[in-house]
Amino acid sequence: MNIEEIKETLRYDPETGFIYHIKTGKRACRAKNNGYVVVAVPKGKRELAHRVAWFLFYGFTPPDCIDHINQNKHDNRICNLRLATCAENLRNRSRQKNNVSGYKGVSFHAASNKYRAQIKVDGRKIHLGLYGSAIKAHDAYVGAANRYHAEFACVS
Repeated sequence: MNIEEIKETLRYDPETGFIYHIKTGKRACRAKNNGYVVVAVPKGKRELAHRVAWFLFYGFTPPDCIDHINQNKHDNRICNLRLATCAENLRNRSRQKNNVSGYKGVSFHAASNKYRAQIKVDGRKIHLGLYGSAIKAHDAYVGAANRYHAEFACVS
């Protein structure tokens, strides 16, 4: 992205997170079916809105990922964006849709008839124990997430 070209055609409002065309004043964003918002930038290219917002606000392209702190891909306010590694960005994800226990980091372990708590750290699964209830297993996950994932821990 070229900062001068983009600054001549687009304006970012850090309070709302919206990006506007300077000439028309209309919003320059549209939602994609994956939940992210895209912006048409000069030369007919499309860029992710959160990356354009970061670029317009700070004046540089982030080297890695930008994380939406509240996990809302439509919320591109500058206070909701932070630099992250790809691993940190993945840590700040909500419970997967196919999770049947209802709790992040918890699955039912049929062999023991108990709930298993696990967490992934540096590409490796860590077994946190077997518990009589999903809530107790989730408590173990929450403690581990806060310890291993710190500010990027998402426990819901």
